[in-house]
Amino acid sequence: MKVGFSEKLNSIEGSGKHKFLYRLSRSLKGMGIKIDSKHPNIYLILPGHDLKKGCKNILRLDGLIINKDMDLKKNDSLLKQAKKCEAVIYQNDFCKSAYENFLGLHHKMSTCIINGASPDEFLLRAPKNFFLASCRWRPHKRLSNIVSGYLLAREKGLKSDLIVAGEVDFKSKNKHIKYIGWQNSDQLKQLLSSALATIQLTWVDWCPNSMVESIVAGCPVIYSNSGGHPLIANGCGIPISDVQWNYNVCDYYNPPKLNDEEISGAMLSMESNPISVSNLSLNIENVAKEYISFFRKVLVT
Repeated sequence: MKVGFSEKLNSIEGSGKHKFLYRLSRSLKGMGIKIDSKHPNIYLILPGHDLKKGCKNILRLDGLIINKDMDLKKNDSLLKQAKKCEAVIYQNDFCKSAYENFLGLHHKMSTCIINGASPDEFLLRAPKNFFLASCRWRPHKRLSNIVSGYLLAREKGLKSDLIVAGEVDFKSKNKHIKYIGWQNSDQLKQLLSSALATIQLTWVDWCPNSMVESIVAGCPVIYSNSGGHPLIANGCGIPISDVQWNYNVCDYYNPPKLNDEEISGAMLSMESNPISVSNLSLNIENVAKEYISFFRKVLVT
């Protein structure tokens, strides 16, 4: 079997989907699968990328455009692309439900395979006195809610700092909140080894790579209980009650506010009882095996 990728995978640095595909390609190669993007039997493509002739095209689907203030017509081209491919791969059951209920996609050949990473990439856990919030910040990522929940926890006796990685539009003046800007993969590994927990409070996230990395690194997560988060967490942290998306167009960048009391309680709990976590389904080798199994099914159809 020869597998090709529509994405050039020369480095792990890049977007979450790029990081995942980089890891997947390396893992497939380690299992004896030849990586050949010029003459593949299976061609794994991303939305918006061109299909390849003479092979089986499989579209790996990410998120949808559900924001009322964005160009929803872009979803139409995604639907057309999916129908042209021999198969599609969703990141989890939530993603599949979103495509079925919001976009009306019911592909005859599909599966759900979660993202993954390798435990060998990360450092040994040595928790210190800080929480980590790291992503490409946009309104639905709820940084302001993370900060307000953290400040309430400080009022209740929390001793730990909050470290915010990534570029932000505003900064709290509280001395216990540290803004460190964009971090590369090596820097994030150091942070994940030391953080008490990471904070993932996005509304309706699909399958965030940062959350996968946190759990594979053994770092628990305080996460909003909506979208794909619960399917990634699988008991590896503390859920925060959230409003569930109803599969309709929404005001995505004006998400419902989470309960600061609940967020602060989760932080206080993590500080008083530091834990490490494990979810073998997120191990990239197990993920790669699922991809290989599905590739073989597609080849015989």
